[in-house]
Amino acid sequence: MSSKVECPKAPPWKDQGYFPKRYVVVILLHLGFLFNYMLRVSINFSIVTMVKGTNTTNETIIDIDVCDFEDLDDSDSQDYEGDFEWSEWTQGLITGSFYWGYMWTNIPGGRLAELYGGRLILGMALASASVFSLLIPIAANTHYILLIAIRVILGLCTGMTYPAGHAIISSWAPPQDSSWLTGLAHIGAEVGTIITFPLCAVLINFWGWQSTFYVPAVLTLIWCCVWFLVVSDAPRNYRWMSEPELDYITKSLGDRKHHKSPPLPLKSILTSMPFWAIVVAGWGDSWGFFTLLTDLPLYMKKILKQDINS
Repeated sequence: MSSKVECPKAPPWKDQGYFPKRYVVVILLHLGFLFNYMLRVSINFSIVTMVKGTNTTNETIIDIDVCDFEDLDDSDSQDYEGDFEWSEWTQGLITGSFYWGYMWTNIPGGRLAELYGGRLILGMALASASVFSLLIPIAANTHYILLIAIRVILGLCTGMTYPAGHAIISSWAPPQDSSWLTGLAHIGAEVGTIITFPLCAVLINFWGWQSTFYVPAVLTLIWCCVWFLVVSDAPRNYRWMSEPELDYITKSLGDRKHHKSPPLPLKSILTSMPFWAIVVAGWGDSWGFFTLLTDLPLYMKKILKQDINS
């Protein structure tokens, strides 16, 4: 005869203050991932208007319509003449340098979140990324090498956001809710990807390419203030937590008041085939997705001959 552990039943919404506080945390996490993507991909679009249409480098320029495309609304199109004479190779270094930093902090970010709390690591990561994003126009006007360095640091900062977010979810989401709450948080990245390019087009039209870095950075800093004021690492430390919801989460996850992170089993991790299978699969998925995300605006301009509005 097998024993079956039953998950506790969630209390009525009225007893949880009508809107459960774990939903508040996950919605803020959703917005955090959204702003994370706004900070990291805005340059992929903005660089189209940052660079001059032709440059004075030794690079061979083929000024033909490669795919025989023309802008359908050519009469209203705006040819944005940028400030910089960067070759396509240099542009690729600038947009791709983000990932030189990003790839190194995913695993350390998770460990830091275990030791010091996901709230602190995620908040500080996005706050730091916002500050460096504000410096991008200054770096671009100084030298592209400095811009690449800023992009690498930006990658180092945002590489910690996802593992820190998982640390928050693991402390707040009961097992029976963890799947959809995790999905709700993660979909913020997709929403951020979808809205960033149209938003950048509007910002460039009104305030120039510099605004595509200033506006997301300021919005993210505002989010950071709300995050630190509202969110806690554990439900028991949440100032507006109702007793029924706290009891429900505690019974679902167990009392973690005296929980201590175990030592990192580094040898077991490095010799684990399932671990390396996940790494390789994730690497391949990210390579394809981010290659498309990074090169799409340049492809739209250079090959499809579309202006930023269309």
